[in-house]
Amino acid sequence: MTTPKIHTLSNGVRVICDPMPGLETLALSVVAGRGAASEDLHRSGWSHLLEHMVFKGAGARTARQIVEVVESAGGQVNAATGYERTSFQIRAL
Repeated sequence: MTTPKIHTLSNGVRVICDPMPGLETLALSVVAGRGAASEDLHRSGWSHLLEHMVFKGAGARTARQIVEVVESAGGQVNAATGYERTSFQIRAL
């Protein structure tokens, strides 16, 4: 078993790498430290809205095209909004 390595980028973003020798899969999670707890009465639901807006596409690719690329590699795309954080995940073979 390996020990995860934590790197902090110059912009403050933390990257955690946990190689698993012998496995040929990828799990990528992007976690924002903001969720429903960060919202006030006038901004209720914004974290969840952001979660959905991320999957609307990027640049020249539609959301469907992005998902198709991941799924063609046997992968999955998912996201979740919680009380303290919002997360986005990609898993692929």
